[in-house]
Amino acid sequence: MAQALFASLAACLAETILGPLCVLYSNVQPRRLLQEDVGVEGCGMFYRRVEENRFLHRLGNIIRLFKAFLVAPLFLLVPRSWADTIEKAALSCRTAGNSDRIVISPDPLLAHAPGGGKGKYVATGSRPSWVLQVTIQNEELLGFSQIPFSEVVEQTGYIALSYARRTAVVLAGEAGFLPPPDPGRKYSLSDLHTIFGALLQQYCSAHRPHGNPNRTEYIWLEDLCLSDNDQTDEEVIAAQRSTELGKRADISRYATKVAVFCHEAGCDHTEFACVWGRDIFTLSAIIHAQAVLQLTRRREGDVVAAELLPVAAHTFREKMQTNAEREDQWHLHALFQQTNNAGAVIWDSVIPALVAEAMRRGEACGVRDHKFLGLALNGILPRRARLADLGNGGWRDLAWLLDLNQAFCDIASLAALCSLSDSENDGLEWLGRLIPPRPGNERLKPIANASLIFSESDIPLALHGQVVNFKTLKRDPDGLYTNEDLKGVRNLACGIAVMLLVIVVLLGRSEQYTASVVLYVITAILYRLVELLAGTIYLVRNGWVFLEGEIEARLGNLDPTLSTLKHWGPFPRSLYSHS
Repeated sequence: MAQALFASLAACLAETILGPLCVLYSNVQPRRLLQEDVGVEGCGMFYRRVEENRFLHRLGNIIRLFKAFLVAPLFLLVPRSWADTIEKAALSCRTAGNSDRIVISPDPLLAHAPGGGKGKYVATGSRPSWVLQVTIQNEELLGFSQIPFSEVVEQTGYIALSYARRTAVVLAGEAGFLPPPDPGRKYSLSDLHTIFGALLQQYCSAHRPHGNPNRTEYIWLEDLCLSDNDQTDEEVIAAQRSTELGKRADISRYATKVAVFCHEAGCDHTEFACVWGRDIFTLSAIIHAQAVLQLTRRREGDVVAAELLPVAAHTFREKMQTNAEREDQWHLHALFQQTNNAGAVIWDSVIPALVAEAMRRGEACGVRDHKFLGLALNGILPRRARLADLGNGGWRDLAWLLDLNQAFCDIASLAALCSLSDSENDGLEWLGRLIPPRPGNERLKPIANASLIFSESDIPLALHGQVVNFKTLKRDPDGLYTNEDLKGVRNLACGIAVMLLVIVVLLGRSEQYTASVVLYVITAILYRLVELLAGTIYLVRNGWVFLEGEIEARLGNLDPTLSTLKHWGPFPRSLYSHS
């Protein structure tokens, strides 16, 4: 009988005391008193996340420990609910309506305009500075000359020729012109006239079912209209070219017609593989063209003839959209939908598609550093940058344009649609190739917001992001009281504390006041230490959702009670909860 009673008492003791003590011993993480795990909000006085500032995070925890032990004798005999109320009131007075942690507030990118001052919007409506006056006789090029843009040109209207540079070189080669023999030598002005003269000749000789074979036209041909032909200063020419490239979108918008063509025979320029459709600067022509002249070359034996047919701009774009979808380029759907029916698609979807398409075209042209990215997109996005703020490199130009358009697209939306980049440059890791849209992955939305910030170092696309909507993982400082696993430890600690307090009272009654005070302080500090150690084990559980691969292993390391979770839905690793 006595043996059975002893066994029962031993089992009860093991279940109520030894079991919880083993839980405490096995899972306690004293290091978390000084430094919390990455991704978890700790309990320090400030900088509660170690990612914000490691030194200040540790300092905040040290001050918290000092305060906890300092006031432990005052709170030992105070009911827990009273202590919580007093601590919250003190915290409220300290913060005075502000956050209880120091917030890092980096300088916004728009505060440091490359052209001086702060960021500014620019109105649309730029016209080209120069155009070509082209004389055509019997559907043959008679001659051309560069002239300044004037009211006569605006009233008459001009035609913008949209082409890939490779097309001009191929046509010049067919006409018998060879590139310069020296690899280091640039094309001279005479060379450019020869090369693009062949391109003009192709345009002028194209058969038109309805058209005057003898006429004078004003034509904007990019490579012959970006700078003044009479200018010889290289720096001035470079500045003029940069300025004109920044007007590219407006030049296409205000042209009466945009003539599109490439050198491939039989190509109507709506196919996804067309070299014209892979050029970064033809993107603005696709979006802004009011009317399209479609030049198609046809080969009959050794003879190549060209035909020029007018096509409605929306019809041309719709055919491009259809062909892109056949190639699974679904990101272009939003772009063409917005172009043909303004407002049909939100800018939050259009802008990432524009950036991704511009990057794809730049890579197709062999421009790996994307130095023309900002210049090509300026005028296509809702807000336009000053030309003085562009021309500082493709990535910096892109960062500036994206920040100007922050009201229309969160940077996190763009980052969510892109894979990680293989770039070795800091700040570019998040902007890789577009993740191809697939059934099921387009409904996912970013759970963070982000903005571009000014960086004194050479980081063109420095991000400052913050997770929103889902609550941050937070360490539970009241783990000793909110978890049944430690009920035995709590009861044992309370029992020992009561016994020691009885001894304190007895010492006081025997007039051993010094020993009584010392024992009381030691009791309070030890009890507070048990509370602090228990607070390193558990997370606050308040109905949050946490998304990450190997979820149970990850959360199990942060809180042992979360190593087994409830699953929502048929996918075992999609959504998890614990409440």
